[in-house]
Amino acid sequence: MFDGPALEMLLRASGLKKGKYAPELRSFALTLHFYSKKAYVYVRKVFKTCLPHTSTVKKWYQVVDGSPGFTKEALEVLKCKAV
Repeated sequence: MFDGPALEMLLRASGLKKGKYAPELRSFALTLHFYSKKAYVYVRKVFKTCLPHTSTVKKWYQVVDGSPGFTKEALEVLKCKAV
């Protein structure tokens, strides 16, 4: 019935899962936080902190390489789109 981030959020809200966040939930958290910090805080509040704290999300952002120019990932996406 549920899979991916939805399932992990439900498991965390019910207290059945703790520890590291799955890549899918991490991606969801980063995307939601990027588009709307208020929405992120609301979802975190409604689902009883099943999403990581905003300070954790900010730490995840620090890992992203923000150097000027094209990244290897961006070039790979462009190659896929061009074909």
